[in-house]
Amino acid sequence: MASISHPLAGWRVEGKVIDLGLGGAALEFSELVERGDRLVVEMMAPTLWDPLHVRGRVAWTQAGRPSGVRCGVVFEHADAPSLFALFELLGTLEF
Repeated sequence: MASISHPLAGWRVEGKVIDLGLGGAALEFSELVERGDRLVVEMMAPTLWDPLHVRGRVAWTQAGRPSGVRCGVVFEHADAPSLFALFELLGTLEF
């Protein structure tokens, strides 16, 4: 699970992480987004006290799913520590 927010539109929803990598994520949630929209994805990481916040841009969308919208987000890493925290988070996940 993740919390997804759209700072420009002013909404925040809980969503499902379908796929996750260093470069981005596939997400499912209830709000409509368009290609190019900027989002903030917040995930709990076992190696951090606070949630990991990763900014990204919507690369593709698929509407009309029972759970809402599925979209792909390309991450825009702001600094090395957050990238490393995402790397550590990926190491704890089992696929």
